[in-house]
Amino acid sequence: MAKRVRLIGGGALFLLLLYLALFPRPLGPELIVTVEEGITLQDAAPSSVGAVAPLFPFQLGPNFGYIAAGGELVFMDSIQGGVALSPEGFINYSTVSETHVYQDGYGRIQQVIQASGYPVLRAGRVFVIGPGGAQLSEWNETGARIWEREFGSLITAFDATNTSIVVGLVSGELVFLNEAGNEIQRYRSRRSRVPVIYGLHVDESESQVALVSGLDPQVLTVLEFEDERYAPRFEHELHSELREPVQVRFLESAGRLVLEQVDSVGSSSLLSLRRDGREAAELSLPGRLHSLLEPGEIPVLVALAEDSQTLVGFELLFWAGADRIAARIPFDADVSFLGDGPEGSFLLGIDARVLQLRLEER
Repeated sequence: MAKRVRLIGGGALFLLLLYLALFPRPLGPELIVTVEEGITLQDAAPSSVGAVAPLFPFQLGPNFGYIAAGGELVFMDSIQGGVALSPEGFINYSTVSETHVYQDGYGRIQQVIQASGYPVLRAGRVFVIGPGGAQLSEWNETGARIWEREFGSLITAFDATNTSIVVGLVSGELVFLNEAGNEIQRYRSRRSRVPVIYGLHVDESESQVALVSGLDPQVLTVLEFEDERYAPRFEHELHSELREPVQVRFLESAGRLVLEQVDSVGSSSLLSLRRDGREAAELSLPGRLHSLLEPGEIPVLVALAEDSQTLVGFELLFWAGADRIAARIPFDADVSFLGDGPEGSFLLGIDARVLQLRLEER
């Protein structure tokens, strides 16, 4: 049976256009996208009455907020200068603020941090990168500083889990810290003429770390934990020369690694490899990658990309398997976002509307 992707539910013209934009691919069982909920932000009144955690964050244009599992809008606010968002809470901060207020998804104040810089939320933990870009600190639930480190080089990439922290520097070094902020290892790839860490991601088990580094050439490196240290598992030379943060992440259910590439003429693509570096495949994008996720346990990547040709649109892509495209869905919008939803669903924002969609295999 051929695999088809189709939209079910909803009555808006937008959904009809999405349906008409779909085209089937012969990929086996049928793949179904169901529209479960929809919220128009300007018409919705945020309410936490009856809303039960977990909550799911969104950022759409100048606004951000949280949606409950039932599709209710729980909280919404305008972005001041920047916003650090996580499923547990947020910090809405101005560019000159010396005080950061951490609030949960209902808008309740949880802690007040007396620190200048840029907040980062990872794995339920609160970090602040100092205003100079070379200092990192962590803060506890009472707003007290747990530890602080100076790196002597600008921080260009960062990720953390419950028990570890990995920091990428403009010098090309990757610094591993333990839960207390103490350095336990450094690593540096010497493949490139110009060293810089542009992106990194730690997998859920902390057994592998992926990083994109350097120029001339730019290189993807996967480090694997063995004998109490991280050591290179493989390196893959990229045709990309991005001089800005690169999105790179492990896909847990598919057992693959995905990152964005942009070639010398500005064409964007997604590169997908197995976690051992084999079976590389590429998917062309209509423009720069906006966001990507893996909904539930179905090994299908959902990506949102800007459409550089229309300049007013986006494209939603479903990528099944190593190099098989299930569907491309173009749509017109000024702003959009893609985010995780409840129980394997995902959120798609289009201008002032947030949709909750579910991907199922039948």
